[in-house]
Amino acid sequence: MNTMKPNEDRARAAVVMVWAVIVLELIGIISNYMQYDLLQCFSNGVEYTTEQLENNDLRVKFVTIIYGVFFAMSGITFIMWFRRAYYNLHQCHKDVRFLEGWAAGAWFVPILNLFRPFQIMKELFNLNGYLLAKNGIKNIKTFPALYLSAWWAFWLINNAMIQILNKVSPEADEVESLSNESLFYIGQSIISIIAGLLIIKIIKAYNSREKLLFELKPVEVDQ
Repeated sequence: MNTMKPNEDRARAAVVMVWAVIVLELIGIISNYMQYDLLQCFSNGVEYTTEQLENNDLRVKFVTIIYGVFFAMSGITFIMWFRRAYYNLHQCHKDVRFLEGWAAGAWFVPILNLFRPFQIMKELFNLNGYLLAKNGIKNIKTFPALYLSAWWAFWLINNAMIQILNKVSPEADEVESLSNESLFYIGQSIISIIAGLLIIKIIKAYNSREKLLFELKPVEVDQ
């Protein structure tokens, strides 16, 4: 019997939160460019005030804190959607590759988090397409695997850049170091935005396919 659970609200919440993070990434790009411009003025001997420096520090800290909060919320809503999607797949196919809990847990296990979530995402689309075809729904287009690979590549690059930023130590020339750091943050934000846009497309694509599967009562499964 089909015991799938509704997942549309979770998909919608995940998309909204990713959009919020993208907006904050754009704000972060502007903030880091303003900091870079201020540092360049300092390097070129342009006069500046203590108030300008304080306002810059406050702005950067505020944006960083707000971004951290929304990024965490985005991660929570995405994993809630991801796990529910994998749970639903388990209800429709007996030979799902991994236990349902790995859709959440794999993100937090070192090394495993470099590939297991991607494997699960690919399995979602592959088995969903198979089940839809098995139940007579054959007019839906195959979701390009390139989108999944691109999303995961940008996600890994983004995380690697964050690790570099967290571990880099100030150099002797602090102004130059901070200037380079600001530019690096801008680059990291651009990568993050691309990854965000791709995952929004992926969530929406799978949600539309999952709804078709959910409407089949019951789903014909492999025995």
